[in-house]
Amino acid sequence: MLETKKYGLSISHRLLIAFLSIFIIGCSALTITYYLFSRNSISRYANEAVIRELESINDTFRNTIQKTLIRELRLLSANPLLDEFLISSESTRDINARALERLFLQEIKYVKEIEKIRFVDSRGMERVAVSKQGRIREYRSLREEPFFLEIEASPPGSITQTNLFPDSNDNKLFSIAIHKTDPDIGEFGGAIIVDYNLAEFFAFAKKIMIFEENPVWIFSPSGLVLTKPSNPLQLDPRPFTNHASSKNITIYGLHGGLVATSDLAIINDSPLMQVCISIPEKLLYQDIQQVLRFLAIVFAVSLFLLVIAVFFVSRYLSSPLIMLANAVQKLAKESFSKKIDIHATGEVGFLVDSFNNMANDLRKTTVSKEYVDRIFQAMTNSLIVLDSEGFIESVNSATLSLLGYETNELIGQPFSIITTGTFFTEIHKLATINKQETSYFAKNGHEFPMLFSSSKMYTNQGQFQAFVCQAIDLSDKKQAEQEKKLLEVQLRQSHKMEAIGTLAGGIAHDFNNILMGIIGYAELAELSNVQGKPAVEEIRGIIKGGMRARDLVQQILSFSRKDEHKVGPLIPSPIVKEALKLLRSTIPSSIEIREEIDSEIGAVLADPMKIHQVVMNLCTNAVQAMETGKGTITIILRQLELNEEELLGEPDAQPGLYVELSVNDTGKGIDPAIQERIFDPFFTTKNVGSGTGMGLAVVHGIVKEYGGLIRITSNPETGTSFHVYIPVIDDEEGPPVEDTKTDLPGGSERILIVDDEMIVLEIMQKRLEYLGYEVTACNNGLDAVRMLEEKPNAFDLIITDQTMPHMLGTEMVSKMLTIRPEIPVILCSGYSTSVSEETSKNLGIKLYLQKPVEFEVLSKSIRSVLHS
Repeated sequence: MLETKKYGLSISHRLLIAFLSIFIIGCSALTITYYLFSRNSISRYANEAVIRELESINDTFRNTIQKTLIRELRLLSANPLLDEFLISSESTRDINARALERLFLQEIKYVKEIEKIRFVDSRGMERVAVSKQGRIREYRSLREEPFFLEIEASPPGSITQTNLFPDSNDNKLFSIAIHKTDPDIGEFGGAIIVDYNLAEFFAFAKKIMIFEENPVWIFSPSGLVLTKPSNPLQLDPRPFTNHASSKNITIYGLHGGLVATSDLAIINDSPLMQVCISIPEKLLYQDIQQVLRFLAIVFAVSLFLLVIAVFFVSRYLSSPLIMLANAVQKLAKESFSKKIDIHATGEVGFLVDSFNNMANDLRKTTVSKEYVDRIFQAMTNSLIVLDSEGFIESVNSATLSLLGYETNELIGQPFSIITTGTFFTEIHKLATINKQETSYFAKNGHEFPMLFSSSKMYTNQGQFQAFVCQAIDLSDKKQAEQEKKLLEVQLRQSHKMEAIGTLAGGIAHDFNNILMGIIGYAELAELSNVQGKPAVEEIRGIIKGGMRARDLVQQILSFSRKDEHKVGPLIPSPIVKEALKLLRSTIPSSIEIREEIDSEIGAVLADPMKIHQVVMNLCTNAVQAMETGKGTITIILRQLELNEEELLGEPDAQPGLYVELSVNDTGKGIDPAIQERIFDPFFTTKNVGSGTGMGLAVVHGIVKEYGGLIRITSNPETGTSFHVYIPVIDDEEGPPVEDTKTDLPGGSERILIVDDEMIVLEIMQKRLEYLGYEVTACNNGLDAVRMLEEKPNAFDLIITDQTMPHMLGTEMVSKMLTIRPEIPVILCSGYSTSVSEETSKNLGIKLYLQKPVEFEVLSKSIRSVLHS
């Protein structure tokens, strides 16, 4: 890559900076001068306006509230009607009280802000009380109230006031009282108390306007807001209302605006409330801001015009130099095809001629970079050039098309943008990589498997220049391999089904024999019962026959099930024995099976189902080779060691310990001419419709998959032997140890069993009742759910079948766990492709059992679930 140097500012940039600096300094000085002058003038005007409005509020309060209330209280106290009421006897007191009420009502009509007037006697009891609505007939005692005690302790004729309080309409009121002396005894005779409504005063305060906004706040002495401006942007003065009370107006000049306060009081020493005027800075200087916005628009337009003017001037001055610089850039990129055409004079013209001559000379001696780049871009494989730090210098079109990037999105980026983070470290370390599989990641996150190669590129002087990386997309190849594996799985399953069909007659024969034994023992047990004899032996025979039937069904299901690819260490001998049990029950009894199974062999790494399939395929092939239906099959399983000489011709096999499985028959043998083809897929010597020809091909594929080998020896007189060798691994697993028979554990819990088969339901109920449980039987899931809904705590355990009409077992369990989440459930299924032990646990089922379930297993399983 070309090294780019910085040469500082161009002529046009220098001119633009100079003119802009002068313009901005001048505009800034003008704006600051105007702002400071206007701000001082507005501040003086705002202070005068605030003081004027606060004085207006104080004058209004003094004239309309303070003086009026004090005057009216003194007039009421001096009225003869009050004296007559105080000295009146019991007989004339009601008459004097009515006269006093009329006096108070006239006062309320005269002063509309008065809400209530009361006379309280020396004991604190209301004797006369009126409001705007008329006479108040319910009197109450104020004896224990602090306000009355303050009145009682005050000098005769003195005025006492309360703090503000709200009425039922949330209007703000305060009470004011005058101490009245009894004319007869010369002592405290009571007090006149007036409740005054400040609503009119607050309405007056809300009408005051400064800068076309109402700025008035009124607080109680405790700081409670009584009224405030409706504009939410007004400055909140509450942080400044806790200063000492002052009759004078106090102004606080703040950074956020202007705040002025003044106390309002009826009595000089007891402020009733505090009035504040607050004007935010935004409102104070809004006129200045409008002018500044106008100036900003003017300056912006002027600045725009100035930039345009500077642009044209600088372009005129620098145009020849810029054109020459561009020409030099083209020359640096080895672009010699066009002549530099600049009309200039003087030194610039001389430079142009010199560069044109140099470009012409270079064109004659240099290979075109464009030609090399076209070759680079035409490559169908991915090509990427990396610098020494792992950053992408060049990338071809094939790479961009594959990964979905644009060129500018990859150039200069680290190689890790499309690979794993540590892959470049491996490239740098090895220098040369030849056909190594890795992954590229597309822009959308898709992963592409790639066959990667890289090498170093050097300059003519032998210095390292870059890494050249080539990669081939393996997506199609990988997909073809996956499709091949899928086809092999399908063919193996198809051959299993073919083998099951081949052995169906033998399976039916063995099953009929088992049923014969079960029915016979059952008939004998019935006869013994009639004769009064114990039928223990007969019942044991029935159980034994049932177990044989269960094992036969389980073997058929295991053999026919699709591959689950559970590869792990295993001992082959138990699997071979299990396969031979199935084989014995499926072939004619005229064919003898001989076993030589060594149980002390090592473990192999394989899937047990595939080992089972190998045995069954080889033995089925041996049976079919004995067309007369008579003969002997000998199965040998042993461990041996194979050396390099014995493994000649097997390049994939390694010397060491192997498990050998030999299947020998006494059939007609295999023609030497076709022995090399017997492992080919679909090759068969049978008639059309008699087989797929996949049996031995499947065996060959399984053995090769596990790193083993298979060999064949055949003779028309002695028969055929297949020898399978699978390598032994270090990890060994012994056969599981069977539990010994123990007593059947029982209990007294309540169990609900659900199954659509009545015979299963009956035997399950009798088994559980024998164990001591309280059992409820139900033959469908709908009724079982309804029973649990009606009585959620009626059962301690649910045992259910899976395949039932109307509602599957898993559906029923989901509904039951919604009703009662903690109830334990055991699922018993004869056969299901949709439910397994793992999936049942995910549904909240405690235990999964495969039918038929032995009595001992059932009893222990129930106790285990209930205890957990």
